[in-house]
Amino acid sequence: MGSGVPFSLVMSLSQRVSYSATNRIRRFMARHVEHIVFAVTMFTLAVLVGWWYVLARRLSGDYFNLVRAELTTRIQDPARLAEELRLLDGRLERRLFMIQGEGSLFVCLVLVSVVVLFVVARDKRQAKDRMERVLQFTTHELKTPIAGVRALLQSLALGSIPQPDVPRFLAQGVSECNRLEHMAEAILAFQRASSRAHTRLEAHDAHALIDVILQHRARTFTSEVVHRELLDGEQRVMVDPDAFRVIVENLLDNARKYGASDKGVTLREVRDGAEYQLVVSDRGLGFDAAQKKRVFEPFSRGEHGATPGSGLGLFLSQRLARELGGDLTADSAGPGKGASFTVTLKRAVS
Repeated sequence: MGSGVPFSLVMSLSQRVSYSATNRIRRFMARHVEHIVFAVTMFTLAVLVGWWYVLARRLSGDYFNLVRAELTTRIQDPARLAEELRLLDGRLERRLFMIQGEGSLFVCLVLVSVVVLFVVARDKRQAKDRMERVLQFTTHELKTPIAGVRALLQSLALGSIPQPDVPRFLAQGVSECNRLEHMAEAILAFQRASSRAHTRLEAHDAHALIDVILQHRARTFTSEVVHRELLDGEQRVMVDPDAFRVIVENLLDNARKYGASDKGVTLREVRDGAEYQLVVSDRGLGFDAAQKKRVFEPFSRGEHGATPGSGLGLFLSQRLARELGGDLTADSAGPGKGASFTVTLKRAVS
């Protein structure tokens, strides 16, 4: 028996390599199935268009050559023959021009379809990437409050927390639950905005909506200070109450985290013709001109990424404000000089 590598080992290694290569090909095709189908479809269309163009020109040329031969045989008068051939050449030129025009139009339609499909595929990929990042951020952000609440409940169950400290720990547990609630609301609203669901635009008094929001937050964040500079009388605006609540709460949450909450936040109303503006101002960290461009980017938390949050609040608020037919803009005099966010909405027609 020779000293070479056993045949069974060679076959086993060959099968493993083949299986690994097959798996890699399958994973590649699964990840890029849309691109593969798109490329095959475009290639097929290109081949068909080229084949149709060549065939149409060839058939037209053959047909007119037959007609030319028939006219040459049938007409004996040279002057009349020349006139008929001139007319025939004109018809051939028009036919070829028509084929070229139809081919060009078809190519343009294919190119437009390519662009549209590319935009749709890009938006789908971006939406998928955003949802993956939502899951990543959500998983990361959920760990801390869940672990804290679990530890608190276990300590209470074991009686290891001194009685005088129980209220303080319970308050911390409630705060963590409130944080989870806000995160869940932000993610649900983000999903609604991403799915382009239409909001219900109805006439509401902005003061009544703001009162409900601030009353809820007074029970949740007892130390939060909000200064009101509201206009006199009712301020009726066209809004979806849920979307308006999410926008204002996200702005107040942002001010509480980054806006030096001990100095308070100011709610100020501005009436500008057919528009209603609610300005949320703080005296906290602020931002410079370079950061201003990234304020509304999803998952962006500025230079203070360690601050708890999903990174979706401002992005979501601006998107919802635009769904309401308005906008959300940001301004700051610079780092350390506070920031202001202006919600612009349409006033209700009386």
